[in-house]
Amino acid sequence: MARLLSQTKVLLLHFLNFKDFYNFLFNLLKPFDFSKSVIITLLQIYNKYIMVLTYKQKFNKKYGFKKDEDHSLDEISKITGFKKSGLQIIYNKGIGAFKTNPKSVRPFVKSKERWAMARVYAAINPTSKAYKFDKSHLKKK
Repeated sequence: MARLLSQTKVLLLHFLNFKDFYNFLFNLLKPFDFSKSVIITLLQIYNKYIMVLTYKQKFNKKYGFKKDEDHSLDEISKITGFKKSGLQIIYNKGIGAFKTNPKSVRPFVKSKERWAMARVYAAINPTSKAYKFDKSHLKKK
């Protein structure tokens, strides 16, 4: 296991984004029947060495919160100035996406609520693809 982890650190330098690395890692480990915990450990190494931030972590960094601090829709609305009703629509779209397209959900996402909040965090970040699709719902108060 330690050897695999050290080799993975070197391999990580060849990937530019999380999705490509995740797909590579998942396909690489599939024949060996590794547990999800091993895959998650490798993903954590990826985050540590490549410094990939989730949209939630980018939000927290921008507004001065702890890296993995959670926020409610009310809090996000107050912080960003976007109407809660628009954030709620985006959240509901995330719930719907989780239910209707389970193949798009990454295996380490355990609940529809986490998937929906990830969509909200992505939607309020102008650099994300989700922003392009959801910006019509983002209205300032």
